[in-house]
Amino acid sequence: MSMNKRSFLGTTGLLGAAALAFANEERVGEGNAASLVGVGPYLQNVDDTGATVMWLTNVKCHSWVEWGETDALGKKAQMIVDGQVAANNTLNRIRLAGLRPGRRYFYRICSREITRYGPYKVEWGRLENSEIKSFETANPDSDALKCIFFNDIHDNLPLFSKLVEQVDGLDYDLSIFNGDCFNDPATEEKVLRSLATYNQGINAASTPVVYLRGNHEIRGAYSRQWPGLVDNPGGKQYFALSRGPVRFIFLDCGEDKADSHWAYSGLNDFEGFHREQAEWLEQEIVKPEFTQAKYRVLVHHIPIYGLNPDSFNPWKTLWGPILNRAGFDMSIHGHTHRAAIHPPHTAGDHNYPVIIGGGKKMGDGTVTILEVNKDGLSATILDAHGEKTEGYLVEK
Repeated sequence: MSMNKRSFLGTTGLLGAAALAFANEERVGEGNAASLVGVGPYLQNVDDTGATVMWLTNVKCHSWVEWGETDALGKKAQMIVDGQVAANNTLNRIRLAGLRPGRRYFYRICSREITRYGPYKVEWGRLENSEIKSFETANPDSDALKCIFFNDIHDNLPLFSKLVEQVDGLDYDLSIFNGDCFNDPATEEKVLRSLATYNQGINAASTPVVYLRGNHEIRGAYSRQWPGLVDNPGGKQYFALSRGPVRFIFLDCGEDKADSHWAYSGLNDFEGFHREQAEWLEQEIVKPEFTQAKYRVLVHHIPIYGLNPDSFNPWKTLWGPILNRAGFDMSIHGHTHRAAIHPPHTAGDHNYPVIIGGGKKMGDGTVTILEVNKDGLSATILDAHGEKTEGYLVEK
């Protein structure tokens, strides 16, 4: 084939344009994952008018939720950011809004694989829809509640399986993981393995779950990404939510040593974070949602009261006076790896009972059941064999 200089330059220009167009495309998935979905749906931030559905795919996708008031579904929700539909991602956080209190809703998650994302064309791979799930929105008029609490599992998945067995058949409304359930997150793979196991164990596709940080979720290379796996009211690691007759306040204690400790390499500023929460707490405890709640429950990983007297405890001075003024009926914690219940004023200057869950071994791991019924507000701590280790009742 003969080619003069002009035609050669024209051809190379076309080749260059094609190469540039190809460079601007992203080859995303090769269709080699057994399933598009890596971590199935789990419910976050379910209140009386909305719910967040989260899940993760193994390859980059465009994902959405199909939902409705019957299993016929009929509605579609997807995340839209500044005019763009969220796509070419693996982490999905989709809000279902405009729901009604105390109603059952049905949904399924849908993910369509993106094999190539170019500037003018997207190429699609497989489409995967989950089976239909259902959940109930919060009912502010309910006078009953059951919650289960886990803490300090430290990725000990066999222990978690035994603890879940102890609440099998219990019709609970909410599951709460109260810190140190993910041990020093090093990689996404490690975190997602535990997340998938926890979600499946407590049926998080149909029952809302709260994941609260402890000090160990703050350590490790993946710790900065870990908060992206949750959707809390207000978007912070401290927040409040109402469920039936209970107003919950969740706080984040951060680390169990000072920011200046050598282990943190100068990358922590929890001192400022503690002050920020103190200011928020002062505002939260005067809101009608708190003051008019029948029961008020405080949740954070490291207990302020019940710690070793020599332990690092900046929260006692900063938060303690506010918490005592607030009128809490109970607080629930972990961290010490020793299950205990401290009635008011028995572990320091606290005017509410302090409930502390157990540890990470089969011999000291616990699950705590919080229940509100006609008798009052109760906390029951069970070990991995179903034996009741501690209990407390607040009558009102």
